[in-house]
Amino acid sequence: MRSEDETVAIAKVIDRVNQRFPDLPQRSVESVVWAEYQLFNGHPVRDFVPILVERAAKARLSAMRGTALVVSV
Repeated sequence: MRSEDETVAIAKVIDRVNQRFPDLPQRSVESVVWAEYQLFNGHPVRDFVPILVERAAKARLSAMRGTALVVSV
């Protein structure tokens, strides 16, 4: 996957994750997605990076949401 294609794919990941977590600030979602994306720097096989980033970001945001609920109770 070319870097331009990957950037477009990650932007779409951000949109989908924002839809999945409408209660979280968009900036937080973007930060988490880009942080997960950075973990794949230097890996030669890039075809599945957007999918892996989306899964990891959703898991991380779900955990954050769960923690926030426990703290606010």
